[in-house]
Amino acid sequence: MRTKRFISALLTGYGTVGANVIFTLASVPLVLSFLSKDHLGIWLLSIQITNYLGLMTMGVNASVWRHLADHKDEVESNAYCDNLITGSVLFCVLGVLVVLCGGAIAYFAPSYLGVPKSLEEDFFKLFSQLSLVSGASILLLSISAPLRAFQRQDIINVGNSVSVLMSLLLLWFGLSRGIGVSAFALAQIPATLGVPVVYFLIGKKMRYYPNKLRWRKPGRGGAMKMLSFSRDSFFVHCGSVLVTSCQLIIISKFVGIQAAATYAVASKLPSMGRDLISAPISAASQGMTELYVRGETKKFIVKYRQLIELTVIGSLMLSVAITSGNCSFVKIWTNGEIVWSTSGDLCLALLVILRAFNANLMNAFALVKRLKGIRFINFLELFILIPVAIWTAQVYGVLGVLLASIVVQLLTTSIIVSWLASRELGSLAYHWRQIGVGTLLICMIASSNSLIVGSSWMYQCIYVFGCLVFASIALWFFCVSLDVKWIVRDAFSKG
Repeated sequence: MRTKRFISALLTGYGTVGANVIFTLASVPLVLSFLSKDHLGIWLLSIQITNYLGLMTMGVNASVWRHLADHKDEVESNAYCDNLITGSVLFCVLGVLVVLCGGAIAYFAPSYLGVPKSLEEDFFKLFSQLSLVSGASILLLSISAPLRAFQRQDIINVGNSVSVLMSLLLLWFGLSRGIGVSAFALAQIPATLGVPVVYFLIGKKMRYYPNKLRWRKPGRGGAMKMLSFSRDSFFVHCGSVLVTSCQLIIISKFVGIQAAATYAVASKLPSMGRDLISAPISAASQGMTELYVRGETKKFIVKYRQLIELTVIGSLMLSVAITSGNCSFVKIWTNGEIVWSTSGDLCLALLVILRAFNANLMNAFALVKRLKGIRFINFLELFILIPVAIWTAQVYGVLGVLLASIVVQLLTTSIIVSWLASRELGSLAYHWRQIGVGTLLICMIASSNSLIVGSSWMYQCIYVFGCLVFASIALWFFCVSLDVKWIVRDAFSKG
């Protein structure tokens, strides 16, 4: 059953990534055909700031389903009901806070973010609407928590995929009807209102909710445990998102709004790729949690180390694709309106590797509910990164911000998390050797990019394909462990 649900969650997870790819590829040209590049910039900037507000839910979301998983065999028990009620109350409070904070940010933020005077009204309207939609979405998050606890991530993935495609249609409808930036908020309605209703109906039918939910005051002990884990998870995810999104804010403030739009577009492919390579870990999280809850600790460690290796190899392959083709992809995608550099691609590729590796190690602590020791690591990185990135942005522009991000992340989060994770999962030296070999390969490919400068899109596609084939062969012989090789061979032989 675990394997079946893992495969189902993995495949539907890739479906969600595919839907997001379609939305991203279609939305940017669509917006540019109806609105200006500056409007595209404030939309992407608003999304990043909205992610800041969404940080409030990250700890609670993970905590609710993780605590429900401990009692999923007793849906009618007081403990299960208490956790579900506590989560619902917290989401309601957080939803209201997001709406209030969003309104305040929409009013005060434009002058601090370098938004041109001519766009301040549009920014206020857009961000206020997005905050309202985001708050409503947060308020309904507890509906999907039982699905995660029962390892039905596949249902959530299908709902996300459908809502993303419907959002694209509504975005086109709104822009074509001339409602301007309000079309961005209109596009969020399927995910905000439609999908939670479907989740509730499916969960009720499958008896993931109690037959009679006892709306009583939850026990103080259970509520405090959930809040404690929520707090730790919040700090971890909050620091992670702040580290990632502060780059765009710094670029917008110290380099310019158009530079921010350029960076946001150029980083779209790496961002979508990270979703792709993180799908195995995401799909396996609920099943891995069950292994740990049932006391199968040794099996948990073996399986998780294999998942880490698969993610490292996936991030290296993605980095090869970014280094060899992202610059050309951005030019073709935007019809030459946005130009990106190959040196920027190399920096994005290295960031993909580090972030994927660090995120997977931190996820292991979340599954075993031991986040307390790592909850402030991302904030340490953030506090060092901000002054360094501000200085490098003024001297070297966008490339300086990316270089600062690589160096600071490697010297802080990567080192500390690897040391702490090695005490739980065993030595990670082999994984670091994989990253080292892969980085040398990526640098070699980056140095050969001058061979295709000015070539047609067909030759560029052939070059990218050749780099991926070469990299896959090199990684198979020099990076993949024997255990994973046997797993892959068994999978193909059974197929």
